[in-house]
This record gives sequence, C-alpha cells and structure tokens, in this order.
Amino acid sequence: MPTPTRHYWGVPMDYNSHWYSCWPANSAAIEPRPSDRFEGYIDAAFARGLSWHLDIACSRRSGFPSWSWSGWIGPFAEDGWGDDVGLCRNSEVKIWLQRANGEHERLSEPVVANINNLGPTYTGYAPILRLEAWAIEINLTYLADGLSDVITPYFTRNPDPRYFVSIEAPEAPWFGGINGTWRWPVVLSMPVEEGDELHGELCRETFICVLLSKAEGFGLVVRKLAQGIMERIGYISIRWSHFDSEGPFDVVECFQIFSFDDVFDVFPKARRTILLR
Repeated sequence: MPTPTRHYWGVPMDYNSHWYSCWPANSAAIEPRPSDRFEGYIDAAFARGLSWHLDIACSRRSGFPSWSWSGWIGPFAEDGWGDDVGLCRNSEVKIWLQRANGEHERLSEPVVANINNLGPTYTGYAPILRLEAWAIEINLTYLADGLSDVITPYFTRNPDPRYFVSIEAPEAPWFGGINGTWRWPVVLSMPVEEGDELHGELCRETFICVLLSKAEGFGLVVRKLAQGIMERIGYISIRWSHFDSEGPFDVVECFQIFSFDDVFDVFPKARRTILLR
C-alpha cells in the first residue's frame, strides 16, 4: 500500500482529493480542494483515516498502537478505508496527540507539518490518542449459529457475523404486528473462539462505540485497559442492521430485513473523552 503523504503511524492525516482511489505515494502531493476546508478539518481527516478495515481478523503486533492498521499482523483490506476516501464530512471529532512527557497537543496544521518532518520515528510523541467524540455504550449479543438464513449484503465485510449490537423493535415497519430485534453486526479486529477468555469478555462486559466517520458510517468499538487507556477491538457499520423477526410470518428472506437506521440515532449518545492506544 502506498504511504500517504502526511501520516501518523500509517494513518492518513489528509482527505484524498481523488475519489475512489488510494492515497498517492510520498512523491505525489495531496492538493486539498478549498471546498473541503471547514473548522475541524484536520480532526475529521485523521478520524476518517482511523476508519480502516482489515481483510480478516488478526493478531496484535507488539509495540504498535491498536488504532493503527500497522499494529495488526495480517492483510490490510483492498479497500482499507472504504470506497469514498475523498468524502469530507465533519463528525465532530476532536483529536489530541500525546507527547512523551504526558502533555496533549491538539491536532492542527502546524502539528501535522511537524510530524511530517519527523519521519517514521515520531520523536517526542507517545502512541496514545485523546479523542473527544460522540459515543454510545453497547453490550454485545452472541449468536452461535449467526444469522444463517440471512443473505449478507454486499456492503459488509463481515460475511458470517456472530456478535451483534441488538435492540428490540416494537413493530416491523413493513408488516403490522410483527415484533423482532434489530441487530448491527460487529466486525472484530482480532480472532476469537467460543471458549476464549475474550469471548467471555465480549458476552459479559460493556463496551464503547465511538463515531469516527459519518461519511464511512464507521463506529469504532473499544474496550477498557488499565489506567483509563482503551484499545480497538472492532467496528460497526453504523447505518445498517438486520431485522430478526419473532412474528407469525417468515420475513427472513425478504429484502426488507435490512434497515439503514443509524445506530447513533437509536441508542442514547453522549460526548466522551477516550484515551486510545
């Protein structure tokens, strides 16, 4: 994968002005369009860069942060930042970098320019991000057999989901009187088996989903570590879900089982400060 012109641990700090393409290599400058600029542009661009996808669930790489794709041992997805890598939209994310002395430095053009001059060593910085963003608390539902009767749509990278964010739907919008459950599939970054300690944690604990990119519909799922630090464990495509029916009619094979309701419009959200490593 080409190295973005301006990046931090491999995460782009720009929007790509060339839609439906990868970021250019270092020899090619990214020329932002004037219309792309808005207050919080740098935060939004980097948050968009944090919305990457692995091709498969992978193990962690020692010494690398979980928020960087370089921190995982495995293949990066061919469309690792989704399709519309040029889309600019403000998701109201604010980002600070942490210096080696523990101080936080708000992301800005001068900071990005300084990092760009440091090269791959990032001297003076720790691999910890401070994010202020919209977030929801979630508990995961595990379905051992998945949704075997459901044809997974083309726009998901999780062809056989087992873990879901779920909420009861009082009435299906297309057939009156059919109750059911909306389920947003969770794509895990790390592999997990049913008997693993991680599996027990996923079924037991409460996690946080952070809205990183409205344009990509990307919600970052994180778990708590020691001293208030959190790490990435996966993500949710926030704009679509399955309807798991419980009524007298079999609607499982109906194309209308898919909803495009934003999970951040369904669950109560609040501004949260996240320390992410």
